[in-house]
Amino acid sequence: MSLARLLDDLDAASVQLWAEGGELRFRAPRGALDKALRDRVAALKPALLAQLPDRDPEAARHAPFAQTPIQQAYMVGRTEALAHGGLAANSYIEFDSDDIDIPRAEAALNRMIVGHDMLRTVLREDGMQQVLREVPGYRLGHDDLRGLPAAEQDARRAQLRHEMSGRRRDPMQWPLFEL
Repeated sequence: MSLARLLDDLDAASVQLWAEGGELRFRAPRGALDKALRDRVAALKPALLAQLPDRDPEAARHAPFAQTPIQQAYMVGRTEALAHGGLAANSYIEFDSDDIDIPRAEAALNRMIVGHDMLRTVLREDGMQQVLREVPGYRLGHDDLRGLPAAEQDARRAQLRHEMSGRRRDPMQWPLFEL
């Protein structure tokens, strides 16, 4: 078993491998690093550590990485390449409350964005993903409908549902979500 062949097989499986503090680290799509591949990596660990440069863990977090197969499928589904394509993945949840503390909710959401890399991830033109180091503070959109008659409230909600359910976000522009 050669090191070159292992590196080719890891690349073919979209497994990114690097050294960090004398240990091997990896990023891979779910299921890509099966037992056989893990065993080969373990067998060649000393050779891999000798070949791979030691990376700064913070730099590794922000290095481009491959999309998972399901993410690739979502991207194909956004195109008109398929008969039933041209649709973006989307979900919609509505909150109806009289007592949401918007500044507090925004602060909590922004702490979550800082703490979860995938909430700061965008797609690059080369098809890879990348976690952005910094993003601007996210502002929650909200409409206060309390002063409107019930029929106008219903009409405004219906309008928002229609607008949001059909929105296609640019996967290369942060944020990839809307609240």
